[in-house]
Amino acid sequence: MDFFTVPLLGAEFTTPANRGWLFLVSDSLPQGLEIISETHALKVGASQPSSLQEFTGQLLVKLPEGATLDRLDFIRIIPTTSNEK
Repeated sequence: MDFFTVPLLGAEFTTPANRGWLFLVSDSLPQGLEIISETHALKVGASQPSSLQEFTGQLLVKLPEGATLDRLDFIRIIPTTSNEK
């Protein structure tokens, strides 16, 4: 387990694919922000998500016009096989 930060370098940003689980821990997300992964999609409405949001694989992040956000923070869990130490 570690922390994973996605720097947002434009209105639309795609991360490289990975084999772990990402749990969104950023707060104060702008209304209209979209985060789409291989297993989950989130579009932030007038209120913040009320539960922990889980994503896996590649992420596509879309910032709404006029929104400012420089990064998204996640807790990342990468599975290991039983013979890895």
